[in-house]
Amino acid sequence: MKSTKYFVILILFLMIVGFASITTVFIMQGNTTINTGDFDVRFISADTEDGGSATISSDGKTVTYVTSQLKSVGDYVYVHGTIKNFSTIYDADVHVQVDVNPMYNGVDYSDYIQIGADRAPTDTLSIPANSSVTNTIYVALIKPVEEDVQLSFSFTFTANAVEREEVAEP
Repeated sequence: MKSTKYFVILILFLMIVGFASITTVFIMQGNTTINTGDFDVRFISADTEDGGSATISSDGKTVTYVTSQLKSVGDYVYVHGTIKNFSTIYDADVHVQVDVNPMYNGVDYSDYIQIGADRAPTDTLSIPANSSVTNTIYVALIKPVEEDVQLSFSFTFTANAVEREEVAEP
C-alpha cells in the first residue's frame, strides 16, 4: 500500500511538472500612441478691405495685420479671417482672441479705438469637420488723435476637438 501511495504521488508530481513544462506565459510589452494628428485647425486666408495687409503665421494660428490710416472719428478697418477645420474625425470649438498693444510713445490709446466682430470675440465658433468659417473683425477710431499713432493687433485662436459620431467626407 505504501508503494502504491508513493507511486500515485510520483505520478501526480510528474503530471504537475510535465504540465508546468509545457505551459507558457505570454507577456506583452509595448507602447500605445494616441494619434491626434487628424485634428488640424488653422487660418487659411486673411485679408483687409482698406489697403492694409494681413499675414498668417507659419503655423496658421495667428493673423497679424497693419491697417491703412484711420484719420477721422468713425473710420473703420476690417480684417476677414477664414478658419478651416481640416479634421475628418473631430468638429472644432474655436475661440478667437484679439490682442492689442494700446501703448504708443508712452500713451495708452485704448480709449481711442473700438474692436468688434460679426461674431463677438468672446463667442465660440463651432466648425464642423472638414469645413470653414469666416469671421470679420473691425477696428474703429472713436476719439480724435492729435499725432500719428501706430498700434499693433493680432488675432490668435485656440481650438478644442469635439468628438463626432461619424467621419466627415474629405
